[in-house]
Amino acid sequence: MRITDVECILLRGDETYGTRSSETDATDQGDWLALIRVETDEGLVGWSEVETLTTAAPSIVQGVSMGPPGFHTLRDILVGEDPEDTERLWNKMFVGTAYYGRRGIALHCMSAVDNCLWSIKAQAAAAPLSELLGGRRRGALPAYASSLFGDDPEDTTGPPASSSKPATGRPSSVGVPSARTPVAMSRSSPRYGRRWDPAGISWSTPAGTASDGPTA
Repeated sequence: MRITDVECILLRGDETYGTRSSETDATDQGDWLALIRVETDEGLVGWSEVETLTTAAPSIVQGVSMGPPGFHTLRDILVGEDPEDTERLWNKMFVGTAYYGRRGIALHCMSAVDNCLWSIKAQAAAAPLSELLGGRRRGALPAYASSLFGDDPEDTTGPPASSSKPATGRPSSVGVPSARTPVAMSRSSPRYGRRWDPAGISWSTPAGTASDGPTA
């Protein structure tokens, strides 16, 4: 089995990313959604979503490569390869994108492609992906909702609209990412969480992008 195509498909939504208390809570990751599709000559196809600077992702996946090593796009790196050789292909993608990659959007897209390859691998084995990864460890996970990225603590003054108890009646876990002003948000998040935390709902505070160790 060989990879015949790798592509990034952009979908345009009609929602905007609400971030302040005066705006609606975000219901998607912005105006755009990126899907990665890996196709094989045996008809098996892997799909994944990637959260990144979505409109730039097609250039990483199926743009025009340059000659030197490290300047290649993911499609050029992968077409003709065996999709089941996941570890080697991860290393090949890492080296092939090394000059502009190693982190950020290139790594985001590589991770999505890796998801696709594992999906194809599971399809080829006619087995659940969990079995290929060592077996299921649990039968269910708690739901998770995020309050997203206010400019400062006062911009994040209440729970996201999606943080109410899910249809199952089980509590959800609410995360409060610290983004644009990470130190201020991190320091205020415990107080913020307790201020509106309904009984039975747990909350957590991801460290965000720039918090130092003690603050996190």
